[in-house]
Amino acid sequence: MAYIVNATTAQDVRKAVIFANRFDLRLVIRSTGHDYNGKSTGAGALAIWTHHMTSTSLIDYSSPSYTGKAAVLGAGVTSYQAYQFADANNGSIVAGNCHTVAVAGGYSQGGGHSPHSTKFGLAVDQILEWHVITGVGGDIVKATPTHHTDLYWALSGGGGGTYGVVLSVTVKFHPPITRISSASLQFAQPTTADGIKSYWESVRVFLKSLPLMIDSGMQLVWTVAPGYVLVAPVVGLDVEQEALDELFSPILSALKTADIPYNYTSSFYTTFLPLYDSEYYQLNVSDTNLAGRLLPRSVVQNNTDSFISVIRTLVNNNYLIYGITLDVNKTLLPNAPAVSVNPYWRKTLVNAVYRSTINYVDFEANFRNQNFLTNVIGPQLAALTPGGAVYVNEADFQQRDWKEVFYGENYERLEEIKRRWDPEDRFYALGAVGSDRWVQRSDGRLCRI
Repeated sequence: MAYIVNATTAQDVRKAVIFANRFDLRLVIRSTGHDYNGKSTGAGALAIWTHHMTSTSLIDYSSPSYTGKAAVLGAGVTSYQAYQFADANNGSIVAGNCHTVAVAGGYSQGGGHSPHSTKFGLAVDQILEWHVITGVGGDIVKATPTHHTDLYWALSGGGGGTYGVVLSVTVKFHPPITRISSASLQFAQPTTADGIKSYWESVRVFLKSLPLMIDSGMQLVWTVAPGYVLVAPVVGLDVEQEALDELFSPILSALKTADIPYNYTSSFYTTFLPLYDSEYYQLNVSDTNLAGRLLPRSVVQNNTDSFISVIRTLVNNNYLIYGITLDVNKTLLPNAPAVSVNPYWRKTLVNAVYRSTINYVDFEANFRNQNFLTNVIGPQLAALTPGGAVYVNEADFQQRDWKEVFYGENYERLEEIKRRWDPEDRFYALGAVGSDRWVQRSDGRLCRI
């Protein structure tokens, strides 16, 4: 059993933290509960639910690293609410692919990829201020690149549910984008031997096309599942529809040559919100056991066949893989404040997430499926990306080398900051910084090692 504080004010959160400190309770932070690895749940815990802290405001902001419009978003503001706010105020904001993920929660605290990332960077690159309640006496702290800089840095990519309870976040509010192109592509695997060979050759052509697509300003998600390929959603901010169509021409030509039927459509928008309302941004991303790997462009440029071999192993065993394809390096400004997101993101082309659907009838099958992802697919992708990384928000909960692949070179400093701002380890989460100081019993309760 767990108990929940339905917080609507900073004082609600502060009192909950003080109460947990007084009675030595496990404390869990939950905004919209999107964490795949259960960071927003905990047996016997006191949960602080920030879902209803949904205030929004637009301000003029000036700092050494940014001057311009900024949005102040409460901890419970969802991506859809953020995009609605941006649309109503004639601007652009970086938020999630999924409608219901909260911007200020583990999404941004873990890095946060977005339909806008190729244009503006990760969600964490937008952060100007964090307003947070820490585990030290329930203090309310404002963390910026110049004030409580260590806490700002740790919150900015060092993982959610770890350093304090975020009350709100102040983010960059960009000018409106009035030229937005989009597309979708679907094709199925033929049943003949020659057709299957041509199908995988078409997948190869598509993967080889990804660097040019991204360098041309696009961001897209592609899925290879048993029997079919889906490329959607696709978004090109400040990319003309004709240019987008041309970028898809190599794969469409390959499909035509192979006589593989396909469905391709493209469209043009003058604001982002109508595109975000489309069906491809409303896909169900729950009911999933998953794992992931960040892939540099060298994988699709130089190791395409090896990567396709991994994909085929997945689909032949009834799993699927999807790739969030983007570039979050070229948008960094020279005076951008340092953030703690894994540096490997800056050379990533694809955030590859591979998964199985949860089996509610045969629960043991879920463990077998996850073990396949951990023990078979994970090592194969690691071999393609030595010294690589995993996006902490879309990761295998059984990842053995989690400190290195989640946090990279930043882990040691993050642990020092964790001890400084949460000396009692009040904030625990699986795979979070400092979590190795605890063991979770079979009943879900924590014991300090």
